[in-house]
Amino acid sequence: MTSSQLPVPPRGDAAAASAASGRWPMGVVAALVAVVTLAAYFPALSGDFLWDDAGHVTSPALQSWSGLGRIWFEVGATQQYYPLLHTAFWLEHRLSGDSA
Repeated sequence: MTSSQLPVPPRGDAAAASAASGRWPMGVVAALVAVVTLAAYFPALSGDFLWDDAGHVTSPALQSWSGLGRIWFEVGATQQYYPLLHTAFWLEHRLSGDSA
């Protein structure tokens, strides 16, 4: 049977097209990737800070609202000038305090 003789599913019938091509639906693939990712990172959810984390996440710039401005506009307020990363640390500290 040549490719010109194969039946063509009607347009708009995504399930039939997916089944005919042997591909998995995108939602199934996305869900599978999410489950595998969660399974891979699950042991780390109960983890503690690593050896150099305390200097970043317990910085005085993370302790107050004024620290957010210092993160962005004062060079040396944090060990490294990564304002977006330290803003995320600041937000995490505001939400959960000093706990990991």
